[in-house]
Amino acid sequence: MIKRIICLAMLLTMLLTSSTMLLSCGSDEEVVSLSSWYVNQDDKKKEYNLFIGFLNKDDKYISTEVDVDIKIVNIKQEEVYTTTKHLTKDDFGEHKEKNENNNRTVLLAKIIIPYSDIAPGKSNYGAFELTVHKDKENSFDEIKCSISSLPIKETVLNIEGLPLEFEIPNNYYGTSENKKSVFRITEIKCDPSFSSINASVTVSKVSGENADYYPLKTIGYKVFDNSGNLMNEGSFYVENLKEITVGGSKDFEAYLSVNKEIVPGETYTLRIFEE
Repeated sequence: MIKRIICLAMLLTMLLTSSTMLLSCGSDEEVVSLSSWYVNQDDKKKEYNLFIGFLNKDDKYISTEVDVDIKIVNIKQEEVYTTTKHLTKDDFGEHKEKNENNNRTVLLAKIIIPYSDIAPGKSNYGAFELTVHKDKENSFDEIKCSISSLPIKETVLNIEGLPLEFEIPNNYYGTSENKKSVFRITEIKCDPSFSSINASVTVSKVSGENADYYPLKTIGYKVFDNSGNLMNEGSFYVENLKEITVGGSKDFEAYLSVNKEIVPGETYTLRIFEE
């Protein structure tokens, strides 16, 4: 599926009154303005397609030779992509003009930017920044268009406290024999997001008879940043432990609130303990 991100840049006032735009390719054409431009995000081909067009003094779309400085900067002000594309008349073709009012076929240049050429950063939000140079004396002002789904760096989450072993009475109300079962948290798989951690907690049963009921078990946690500062603390529950037999295991979903931004590329520590 192609996600369309549409941005209209009007650098000079243009009055478009005709319902049909003429296409002109003459070598003596002079570019006077940058027309509407847009970006297609093609997840199937894993690339961005940047379309850009130019108008002459008669408001006709034309092909031309220009240099386009392209940068992608995320909201953390990291420059994750930069290049200069030299466009020739051969780079122009008939493409759909995308904006709120029109869906016409006009003369546009197409620039392909593979996802693999973009460096991972600390945010998946950012913007294309373009500057178009006709020659040394003439250039258009820088224009921007917001985008999302930029590649991000991997977040490192170290887990402390594993394996964590705990006991639970076989009968919630107790028995004369005071029998207990022993369980162990052996693994936690985490998916950190903006301000929370979605965790898959693996619990195995070490010993004990099967019981009809076990009470909820509360597990405490603390999250620390790379400097050792406490970001948040709380607890999560493991339940339905009666479904686990000795030697078996079960995965539980846990939502761990952090309350502060988890920045891609940074290192964090999750510490768990029995409450």
